Amino acid sequence: MTAKTIGRKILLKYAIFSVVTISLLLTVNLLIFGQDNVQITLGRVLSTFGEAFVEDLDFVAIQTILTLVTIWYAGGLCGQLIIEKRKNKFIIGGLATLTLWISLFIGSTFTAVVIHSVKYAGHGTESVILNWIIYGLVPLLILGLIHGLLIGFPVGHEIKKSGDKLNALQQNV
Repeated sequence: MTAKTIGRKILLKYAIFSVVTISLLLTVNLLIFGQDNVQITLGRVLSTFGEAFVEDLDFVAIQTILTLVTIWYAGGLCGQLIIEKRKNKFIIGGLATLTLWISLFIGSTFTAVVIHSVKYAGHGTESVILNWIIYGLVPLLILGLIHGLLIGFPVGHEIKKSGDKLNALQQNV
């Protein structure tokens, strides 16, 4: 196992953990603070999420692939910087998480442009880009900064700990 492999596995693990946590928080939030005039049940929330997922399956599939590619590169670089070059684990872990959010913004913008261009023969492409910049950039940057600050240390710490175990095993051999 290499430093890059360790970084990739750990960043993927924390990305999956984050997606599950955010999904659960959204579901609980909808159940607690739902509309007063509509009875909100867990079944209704899950069916709404499921319908939205199936309706935008192409968008979700492209974003998933782009996120996995970003995890491949950012996780490898993260592992290499923390284990081999002994960089600050909190900063590198936080920046790796922020990189995932930035790639999500860039990928979402370009995916929306492509889907819109195919659907409307290229008309209105500028408005799609502008809408993503206006309504997507700031929220995703804020979420990325908060997420990076919250999860940056655990990501970096686990990569460093796994790297120390790897180095100890390599020295014993």
